[in-house]
Amino acid sequence: MTASLSMLFNTEAGRIAEYWTFDARMRFCNNVLPSTPIVHIDIDNSALERVGRWPWHRQHVAEIIRSLHELGAANIFIDLLLSEPESAYLDDPRIGQFGESGDPATALGEFTEENYVYPDLELAAAMREAGNVILGMEARNIRATDGSKEKAELRTRMEDMLRKRFTLDEQELAKSLGQPVSEVASVIAGVKTRIAEELVMKLAGGNKLPSEESVLTAILGERKETQNADRKDVQQAYFIMRGLRAVERSLIRPAAPLDAALHSATELVPPCHRLTDAVATVAAVNFTPDIGGTLRRVPLILKYHDTYVPHMGLAGACRILGLMPEKMTIEDSSTVVIPRTSGDPIRIPLDETGEMVIQWTRTAPHWRADADFKHITAAKLYALVDAKKQLSNNERLRDYKLADVVAVSKGQLKVTTASGPAESVHADHAFRKRVNEQLVIARKAHLARLRADSSPDQLASLEKQAAILLDEIRRDQRQAITAVQLTCQEIDEISPDELAKDAAAMEDARRYRWARDLINNDIARIDAANKSLTESITALRAELAPEIKGKHTFIGYAATAEGDIVPTPIDPRTIGVMCHAHVLNGILQDRFISPAGRRTERGIAILLGAIVSLVTATRGPRFALLSTLGLMLAYVLFVCLVLFQRWGIWFALAAPVTTLFITWAFVTLFRQFTAERDKRMFAKQLSQYTSPIIASRIAENPDAVAAFKTVQTRDMTFFFSDLAGFTTISEKENPEVVQHVLNTYLERMSRVIWSHRGLINKFMGDGIMAFFNPSVDPLEDHVSIACETCMATIEELDKLKRDFANDKDARIFEQLSMRIGLSTGLCKNGDLGSELKADYTVIGDVVNLAARLEPANKVFGSRIMVSGAVRNLVKDKFEFRYLAELQVKGKAATVPVYELLCRKGALSEEERTYVDRFEAGVELYKQGKWDECIVHFTRILARRFDDVGASRYVDACTEFKRFPPDDGWNGALELKEK
Repeated sequence: MTASLSMLFNTEAGRIAEYWTFDARMRFCNNVLPSTPIVHIDIDNSALERVGRWPWHRQHVAEIIRSLHELGAANIFIDLLLSEPESAYLDDPRIGQFGESGDPATALGEFTEENYVYPDLELAAAMREAGNVILGMEARNIRATDGSKEKAELRTRMEDMLRKRFTLDEQELAKSLGQPVSEVASVIAGVKTRIAEELVMKLAGGNKLPSEESVLTAILGERKETQNADRKDVQQAYFIMRGLRAVERSLIRPAAPLDAALHSATELVPPCHRLTDAVATVAAVNFTPDIGGTLRRVPLILKYHDTYVPHMGLAGACRILGLMPEKMTIEDSSTVVIPRTSGDPIRIPLDETGEMVIQWTRTAPHWRADADFKHITAAKLYALVDAKKQLSNNERLRDYKLADVVAVSKGQLKVTTASGPAESVHADHAFRKRVNEQLVIARKAHLARLRADSSPDQLASLEKQAAILLDEIRRDQRQAITAVQLTCQEIDEISPDELAKDAAAMEDARRYRWARDLINNDIARIDAANKSLTESITALRAELAPEIKGKHTFIGYAATAEGDIVPTPIDPRTIGVMCHAHVLNGILQDRFISPAGRRTERGIAILLGAIVSLVTATRGPRFALLSTLGLMLAYVLFVCLVLFQRWGIWFALAAPVTTLFITWAFVTLFRQFTAERDKRMFAKQLSQYTSPIIASRIAENPDAVAAFKTVQTRDMTFFFSDLAGFTTISEKENPEVVQHVLNTYLERMSRVIWSHRGLINKFMGDGIMAFFNPSVDPLEDHVSIACETCMATIEELDKLKRDFANDKDARIFEQLSMRIGLSTGLCKNGDLGSELKADYTVIGDVVNLAARLEPANKVFGSRIMVSGAVRNLVKDKFEFRYLAELQVKGKAATVPVYELLCRKGALSEEERTYVDRFEAGVELYKQGKWDECIVHFTRILARRFDDVGASRYVDACTEFKRFPPDDGWNGALELKEK
């Protein structure tokens, strides 16, 4: 049996349970700490609020990489898939926030190609300058296709035709294939994309990379200039091919094939080729979730044709630790061995699927509180980027303002030509031309650097020309400022009257003063803003540098609205980039999780199960249970604290522990089978005169059995009920009808009483005797429960009438009216009787009181009458009406009795008024004020003519007026009826 139970390892439920125990061990039995050189740069909600919605322009990512490089980041890991190229866009401070053109200062350069931002080139340049960027890419296992056989055949035929002539359109294909155009249209897009990739790869088969132009010509022919879906498919395939060519240098080519069950990638989705050319290396970012979707492992190495793709964490470790992946081997199909340039090799264990189990840190569950790896929002880095950009824009805006100052200082010239009259021209024409020329050259130099399509000498020449022209521009700006300030001083010395005499002088004064205002106001404000920005940049660098310098930074998407969110053992909503960081952390610290072999785990489970079987079969049940629990605890502690925490071994926990428990349970059940059979027989005997629940409890609980056989003095609550007038009804009806009605009634009432844990002692015709808090089933709040039972039985009787409204005996059900008496107090409780006949029952005065209260309901027209002791114990939970100080027949002492009305708070105002008036009349009676009492209850009867209690008090007062009570009368209402 133990061997069979060990097969739990292979079931889905068994694996889910084992994963749960693994997650618990990772959270609570883990002593691995985070490596301080690892830092996260999170593109989180605050970053999106600052920069804009995702996806960002790659220019923004480029600026973050430049900032990280300037701050001294050791390595930059980018967990973003950047496979598609991004279009260029215009970026100039003259363009307003919503695209409207601002101040058209065209003197400072026209909008040309160099004014555009080329995001891919900018990002590639930033990556190239950093020289330490590791970029993620996707590796796919299977290409998804439509599953229908007909469409598969249609695709195959279509592919053959497109290989011969790619430019065939839907109509031409449909005609050649003899298919409706709609059928061809439903699959042509995917087929053309695939064939375009195939044709491009075929053209790129040699070592020399063909140009985009030659590829378009070879595949599209004369239609290469047509902008359509075919051209887009070929261009996309060409870019993918270039990306794959660039990725090749990042692939691992071991000296010998790796002999292990590694995951395979049938397709790589490379980053945009411009980016791939610029990064240090490219790595896979694939995950393999377990059953339930939780991520616990990563494919450390993916086989791709005859090469191998490293995972991002491994690729980073190779750079950091100086590993030589080209010399890696795999030992026993379970351990990756990677030599170093110096020192011992790294040995990384794999599981049976060829994956690496992620070694999370002990602090990882608290990563949101920044208690694990340092998390820095990209918004903080972008604050530095933004400040530098604002500074640059301010400089450009300052140049725009200074251009106006130069124009004022130069004035206008009259130029006379032979062909016409004199014309006014700007005297700063040379300055404008120089600015335009400088901007064009500077932009060409920047674009040439991004495209890397110019020789170093050509690039240096362009940059030198731009620098010389910029010096000349700055000289002209300084001279213009000086000229404006000196001229304004001279103008200020001329009186306004003198200026008014010369219109030309007035115009010159206006222009120069306007230029001076530009210098003193606009330009001065820009200079002040630039000073503040410079100080802000310095402060941000000082704050960020200690957190970034020398660190391995991981850039990933962390916003909550969408993106890379995965469930992991540490958090059901973990950002995916953290998985790569923890893979790297484990390799850097040489701390790994080593899954134990399944054979070893099953062998241990079988051995432990055999021990439990032996102990349970030969020793007593208590010793066997304690031994089993002790063995389970020892196994759990050894697996968690020794194997997992100290040695990093993932040994099965769920299945062995379950095997131990089930083995103990089966053996115990087998040994107890005979005893259990006796218990069932005993329970069956008990159920003949008590409820099945009580009978089962007595049979199962040794303490209950002992209590059943022992007479105890207990505080209990007693329930007596009866159907008003049922004896008269039964005398008039057929026995079968009486049996049907009575059995139905008793069954429904029994279920209600049993559901409230009441013990039904006996049925007395249509009466029921029950009690609460017997020795076999103690109830702490038995008085309150008994009151609830009374109300529930009344409600059940009303429901019974509704349920049988259409029954053939509905007229009898409709006549049923229930009376209940309830008392509480001490009594004798136990198994009383002789050897021939015994009964589990109760005896005592308080029991007799409950029996007297049930018929006493007739005197007051009430349904539920309770003793004063009951009312005093539960008055905070229920509403009552004080009925009388009752003197029952055969008793000298009086008993205060009440009518149970409803639960607390459910009494209407009208009923409350009635209760108060009735109780006031009772007090008049107890005081012997017969006339006042008669008048009081007569008024009540005027409103409630059927009030039996009021009538009883009127009769009692009338009798006492004729025959006054003896001296010492106690104010009781004597109950002469039994």
